[in-house]
Amino acid sequence: MTIYLLPIILTGLAYATSLWRIASIDRTVLLFSTVVAALFAGLRWNSDVDYLGYLEIYTDTPNLSDFRAETIYDLYGEPAYLLLNSILKSVGVEFYFVTMICAFSSLALKSYVSAKMSKRASLGICLYLCIHFLTIEFIQIRWAVASSLLILAFYFQFRRNLILTVACHALAIGFHYFSLVFVLIALLMDIRSERRFYVCLFIMALAGVAIDSDLFLLPALVDSDLYVIKRAVRYLDEPSSQVGLFSYLRLLLYIGLFALAKCLERGTNVKELALDRFLRRVSHGSLALTLLVSFVPLMHFRAVVLADFFSILFVLNVLDRNLRFSFDRVAVATLCGLFSLWYYFDLANYVSADRIYTYQTWFGQLK
Repeated sequence: MTIYLLPIILTGLAYATSLWRIASIDRTVLLFSTVVAALFAGLRWNSDVDYLGYLEIYTDTPNLSDFRAETIYDLYGEPAYLLLNSILKSVGVEFYFVTMICAFSSLALKSYVSAKMSKRASLGICLYLCIHFLTIEFIQIRWAVASSLLILAFYFQFRRNLILTVACHALAIGFHYFSLVFVLIALLMDIRSERRFYVCLFIMALAGVAIDSDLFLLPALVDSDLYVIKRAVRYLDEPSSQVGLFSYLRLLLYIGLFALAKCLERGTNVKELALDRFLRRVSHGSLALTLLVSFVPLMHFRAVVLADFFSILFVLNVLDRNLRFSFDRVAVATLCGLFSLWYYFDLANYVSADRIYTYQTWFGQLK
């Protein structure tokens, strides 16, 4: 299982090169890390718990000529993901093209946004991989792509490109219905008053904490054949995991770092202030959303992907601008150590729970 330590190795490389603070080197390491991680995820064959399930979806998906609402109604998966399967199946390629395309699309889009919103893009994407490589990029194909489209949507919102923002949100929903909840955060981002914005977030977080076990009686009251309703009821009725203490502690770590960033904040130019404000808002909005849906662990773990991504970029940007080189080097090294340790224990848990298996590629399956 040593091969699965790839994110830790990439994080060490990104940290070493970040000490030079040379943009061209950072972009090179970003490209290298993205390609290597995407190849690792895209080339896998039956190495995780969801692989055969996705293969079955591919097998059951009709060709493009037969792709209609009635032919995909009973299939597990959202329309855009099923359409991708149908197109690839119609041109006669095997399922491994689906994993390859999804892996590269997901990581390429996240790396693009990281490069646009941080001077430490390679470190940002590698720290993200330490938290979510196994769960999202390696196992959950649909949410990997959907979350990258949501991240891209928020970037376009920052650039005030309404058409591309809406298009990315719509496409994300087409890959995973859970993306719909992030429309709420996108709408809240346009609230100009800081006080009103944070009052809304406080209400969201408080609502999530206040929800009690009576909510789990809801599935007994719901009877619908609609796919999205059945999926939501299944999540409410049988949560397959629990939100552990360390998951909440990671969120508290961000809050502490945000407070520290406020204390360290010095005068910056208007462009940097605008970026900081946007990253802080989308980070806090995503964090509040994770609390709102924490009564369903699967939803919490999906919502936290965006919270982690934007929080990491915000923290790295603030440290880079406001700490002297020696202090910044120690602070970032500490972050790299904490995130690498998280990944190491996460990997051990996945192995013991049989959620990932001995790594193998589809090269050995070709005849």
